[in-house]
Amino acid sequence: METSQQGPYSGPNGISDPEKPHRKKWLKYLGYLAILLTVEAIIVVILFLTIFRIHTPTITVQAIRVENLAAINGTLLPQSGTNFTVITDMRVRNINFGAFNFPARNTTIYYNGVAIASSMGPPGSARSRNSRNINTTVDVPMEAQGQNLSSDLRSGRIVIHSSTRLRGRVRIFIIINRRVTATTNCFITIDAAFSGISSFGCGSTITV
Repeated sequence: METSQQGPYSGPNGISDPEKPHRKKWLKYLGYLAILLTVEAIIVVILFLTIFRIHTPTITVQAIRVENLAAINGTLLPQSGTNFTVITDMRVRNINFGAFNFPARNTTIYYNGVAIASSMGPPGSARSRNSRNINTTVDVPMEAQGQNLSSDLRSGRIVIHSSTRLRGRVRIFIIINRRVTATTNCFITIDAAFSGISSFGCGSTITV
């Protein structure tokens, strides 16, 4: 009785192909490598859309007050030839996974479209996914750049425009380092009948 044994693969000429098992092995490795590279690419895309994405820090004006007002005729009005001080309390909220550092901040006060006073604030930073409270202080002269605020305020009220600019960078690890400029504009109404600020409205614009 004859038994038939099936030997290794043979080609059409009865010659085995020793390279085929190696080709299968390399194809398997290449398949694993392709899957690994695809997964890594997906992870990188997810990171850049979430952690590494630069979000705009939000700046919220919490309060504005005026100081150094002198009493005239029972109301708080600034004397001619003197200064009054505008103090603005703000909160910088940073939702990035890296710190927002601003080396300086500049605040300018405008009246009738003319810059009448400005000041520079100290450097600061808002930590990763955190908030930072800051304030700006500007001394405004009653007579500046041809504007007579004292005389105008005696007639009832004045509206001044305050613009604060934060220039800084958001740094995420050592990979992302991007410049961000935030400008907050406020229109402030100083009313003699209210003995100070009667109202204000603010809005922020941020450039990345």
